[in-house]
Parts: sequence; structure tokens; C-alpha cells
Amino acid sequence: MAYAQAQEILERHDQTNSGFYGESERRDKDMLKRLGARWGVEKRQWYAPTTRVLVKLVESRKWKYGPNGAVTGQMLLRVLQDIDNQASSDREKRQRDEEEARAQKTAQKKRAKEAASNLVIRRELGVYDDTESDMEDLEKLCAGVGKAITKEMVQRSVLCPELGPRSGMSDARRFRRAFSLKLDIPWHKIEQ
Repeated sequence: MAYAQAQEILERHDQTNSGFYGESERRDKDMLKRLGARWGVEKRQWYAPTTRVLVKLVESRKWKYGPNGAVTGQMLLRVLQDIDNQASSDREKRQRDEEEARAQKTAQKKRAKEAASNLVIRRELGVYDDTESDMEDLEKLCAGVGKAITKEMVQRSVLCPELGPRSGMSDARRFRRAFSLKLDIPWHKIEQ
């Protein structure tokens, strides 16, 4: 109950931003001033203008918060600590999200650069695009050895020097040539 009251008081303060009003003995006014408290003329009470001052006042034990000091300083400190922990957690999550977004953007740029580089290499080597009939022929060959092949797998095969030179033919034809020459197909690389 006291925790909920403290939470409500702090939430209300966040909405009104009017300061944390509390009660104290008149003889403690000099100490309260040194700790950063201000005198509220309209309410005729000392108040903490910020949570930092609130913590100092609560720790002094010379200032009570809430109606008739109903909310203990320890409870307010606990709520403030929970709020601070949540803010830290939110900050850390935001930082992780930003780092992940940067990493994705970097990876996207790298893929785009690799794709552009691959286009230049393909043009220089005279590698042309796979035709429907090239893919159908390759699918039949692969099915004959109990393997299924996709366009993505054929694209990954360009990274396999085991399949022989790339120039002058499509990737699917290169793959088919490796079959006809009975080369070892590195399926573990292609099927990833």
C-alpha cells in the first residue's frame, strides 16, 4: 500500500511538475535550505524541486512527505530507485536496438556492395543469367542423385571453386558441367 502511494505521488509530480511538498519542524529550516529545499509560499511548506533534492531531504529524516508524513522516505527512495532502474533498462534496450539497426544497415550496405561487385565480375567473366531450361536440366540431374536444387543454392555455388571456372556460362550450366565431369559437389556449402 505504501509503495503504491509513493508511486502515485511520484507519478502525480511528473504530471504537474510542481515539486514534492512535505512537512518539517520550523527549527530545521536552515538545514533544509542547505539541502536544496525551497519554501512554497502558497502552501506554506518546504518542497523539493527535483528528485535529487527529494532524496537528500528524505535521507535527512527531518522532512516528511505526504499527508501527515504518510509515505516514508524509504518507500519513496525505493520507488525512485525502481524508476531509475526502469529508465536504465529502457536506455540499455534503446542502445541495443540502435546498435542492431546500425549493424543491419552496415550488413545491408555490405551486401549491396558485394552484389555490385559480383555484377562487375559476372560482366568481366562473361557469365550470363540462368535460363529456365538450364534450371530445369539441373533440377533433373540433381533429382537423379536424390538432391533438390533451388535458385538460391545455384547462387551460393558461385562461391565454390570446386565446381570449376565460371567464365562464359551461366551458374546453372557451370553446376551441370561439374556433374558431367563427375566433380565432387560441395553440398555442405551449397545447402546452407
